[in-house]
Amino acid sequence: MKSQILGKKIMLEDAGVILIEKHLYLINIVMRVVGSMIRIIKKIRNIIIGTWNNVFHRNNEIAEKRLKICYACDKCFTLSKNIKICTLCGCVLESKARVDNEKCELNLWVNI
Repeated sequence: MKSQILGKKIMLEDAGVILIEKHLYLINIVMRVVGSMIRIIKKIRNIIIGTWNNVFHRNNEIAEKRLKICYACDKCFTLSKNIKICTLCGCVLESKARVDNEKCELNLWVNI
């Protein structure tokens, strides 16, 4: 009788460990999704700021330095007469270059 009770106790403990592992797995997935959502929200914010700065010609000094580097890069693609994009990140360079906290995917803006 005692061995049966011990066997059930071990089975319950095993089930508890499995349940905890499943919860930790789900928490990990949720944290990854939340992290991705935060990155997307920050990217959208920077697109809005960059577009605003581009339309109103803000941050011209930093943009000129960054764009000079971008236009010399082989990842710069001319979409139309006035629109150039980066083929690595897909951003419109004239807007991205005007956002202070943006970074070049190739780390070419480090010294600016």
